[in-house]
Amino acid sequence: MILITHRRNDCIGCNSCVEHAPLRWRMDELDGKSQLIGSTKKGEHFVLKVSDDELEANKLAEQDCPVNIIHVEKKDFLKQERERIDCINKEILLLLKKRMLVVEKIFEYKEKEYLTIEDLEREKEIIDLVKKESQKESIDTQFAQEIFKTIINSSKSWQKRVIVNKK
Repeated sequence: MILITHRRNDCIGCNSCVEHAPLRWRMDELDGKSQLIGSTKKGEHFVLKVSDDELEANKLAEQDCPVNIIHVEKKDFLKQERERIDCINKEILLLLKKRMLVVEKIFEYKEKEYLTIEDLEREKEIIDLVKKESQKESIDTQFAQEIFKTIINSSKSWQKRVIVNKK
């Protein structure tokens, strides 16, 4: 897979990219700048993923661009998929942070009301719900339950550490 990035605003309309890769580039008749056909705008750039067979022509477009606004990067499958996992991991961390903020509020309430940290009935409810939802979403139920048991145990450990640190 190849990722082409184009900083269109800085294009001077030299037509070099169109000459090298006419299937992927065209000149806009309105503003005289090149367009990366099929691309989507992301911030100040237009980006497009294309197959490996377009590498050579687009590399020539990149090399001949006098203002250096075209970038062509060959991404291997493993690198690309690991980048996707990294993004998903960031999302998971944000959700865990959000969850811990709620746990903290519950902990403060329990502390004020002299309730115990551990609530086995609630833990069973959570695990049962995880099982039901994981089945519905075709996720390995044992896998999902193990993750949530770890989250629950980590939350209880955090609460216990807070209590110990207050003494």
